[in-house]
Amino acid sequence: MKIIFVGKWLVISLSFALSLVSCSGVVRETQGREAGNGVYPSAKEVRPLLNGTQIPDVSLVRSDGARISLRALVGGKPSILVFYRGSWCPFCNLQFAGLGRVQPDIEKLGFQLIGISPDTPEKETAFSASKIIPYVLLSDSELTAAKAFGIAFQVDPDTIKRMEGFGVSLDSATGHSLHQLPVPAVFVLDKDGVINYEYVNPDFKYRLDPAVLMAMAESTLNGNAALKK
Repeated sequence: MKIIFVGKWLVISLSFALSLVSCSGVVRETQGREAGNGVYPSAKEVRPLLNGTQIPDVSLVRSDGARISLRALVGGKPSILVFYRGSWCPFCNLQFAGLGRVQPDIEKLGFQLIGISPDTPEKETAFSASKIIPYVLLSDSELTAAKAFGIAFQVDPDTIKRMEGFGVSLDSATGHSLHQLPVPAVFVLDKDGVINYEYVNPDFKYRLDPAVLMAMAESTLNGNAALKK
């Protein structure tokens, strides 16, 4: 098993011009069929929200079971949203390990890091405790947020069988039999909840390199500062 961090090959300019332009790391292999109830037929067909869009005001669940407005949570503070498949996903675990290494620098920039998955609040709590994860984890077990962000897709029956062969039950992880997942995604938001950068890849083995994430976070702050002058 190997996670592939995407971004080291990218030429990143943190010039003034880049600071004023939203950058996108979105991978779209197809135009995608229309989503039924906000859920696309496959991971390759999702249509994420575009840069410059304010995030939707969706409700998520904290580890204590209380509901919280995502827009209220990110209001007034630049934030990084990381949508992941669940604590059962080894690639997601490796991604969070990489994020953990840059988290102190992310926080120094004034950003908060928020993880969102279809896991139940109980599984989110167990995951956070087992990995000693200091950042916020929120449950999106019905994929309300994933649908609103345009990254929810239906898992096909063959994939479900393969997952069960590895001892992974989506029914158990989410508390539902929806058999739906989010495409792993990263959204960098300014303090007004506007998407400044996004990376969405249908291939779950590919994740955004933490160094690139740091660069995009800095670009978001530089761009906002330049616009105020």
